Amino acid sequence: LNVNTGDVVVPAGTPSGTYTITYKECERLNPSSNCATQTVVVKVGSASLTVVPEALTITPSTSTQTTPSILDNDSIGGVTTPTAGPGGNVTMTVHNPSGTNVPKMDPNTGKVTVPGNTPAGNYTITYNYCEVLNPTNCTGTQTLVVTVGAATLTVASDTFTVGNGVTTQTAGNILTNDSLGGNTPTAGPTGNVTLTVTTPATPINGGKVPTLNVNTGDVVVPAGTPSGT
Repeated sequence: LNVNTGDVVVPAGTPSGTYTITYKECERLNPSSNCATQTVVVKVGSASLTVVPEALTITPSTSTQTTPSILDNDSIGGVTTPTAGPGGNVTMTVHNPSGTNVPKMDPNTGKVTVPGNTPAGNYTITYNYCEVLNPTNCTGTQTLVVTVGAATLTVASDTFTVGNGVTTQTAGNILTNDSLGGNTPTAGPTGNVTLTVTTPATPINGGKVPTLNVNTGDVVVPAGTPSGT
């Protein structure tokens, strides 16, 4: 209460609640005999928290990706964007999916990190946040679904020709003209694709046949393979 003006001033950063101020008002001409004591009740409310529901779709990648903060399109009191972490105006509680190679939200920023080579699928993150100034002013549980897509797999047919079957030869690699997410696939224990032979080559005159090495993608023509297709 400003005793020079009678104004009741509510400073910035005042927590919500009910405040009672007791004051005495006296006539200046008769300050000792003409007075009255009274109270003024000031009720300070909490700022409204507005949360815009979100869903994230992530293009698959071998590199780690970080999304913008889910707080960016929310608001406090309709005008202020929430900020988390030390010095922020909200505190976040986040429940991330279990596992290591999964999307996770940082409670200090509201950003979601998607590790490279995250398997395709839908990942659910739940979170809520509360106003620092008024810790009981909270959003309630919010759900964020992060959809990670699968890399596009393009497989082209191959035709290889070798001069004869006298010596062992590598006819070619079936992965060379294929792509996984725009890159050439690799097979084997550390590769990004697995190869399975579904129908082996049929022998001609009971002879040897070309084989596909599932660890490399090479087609090998052993010595002594009869001519043919």
